[in-house]
Amino acid sequence: MEEKPDALIQVIEHDKGRIEIIIDKEHYRPLMTSLSQAMCGAFDIAGEHDKVVYRTIRELTQRGIRQREGRNAPSRQDR
Repeated sequence: MEEKPDALIQVIEHDKGRIEIIIDKEHYRPLMTSLSQAMCGAFDIAGEHDKVVYRTIRELTQRGIRQREGRNAPSRQDR
């Protein structure tokens, strides 16, 4: 994937299935709040859902990679 420095959220696929998530620092809290609302059904002010949001983004990205590569079952490291 190519990096887009002006994007508010970047998901970058590295070697060996490593995923890097970069979130624009100036918009971090509103973005995490919106993602928490969308993914967790919770309004997150304190940040307790940040790890859940990161994990969900990573899992969705890895699922897309597996589908693109023709694999449907999660790998051992994805569980």
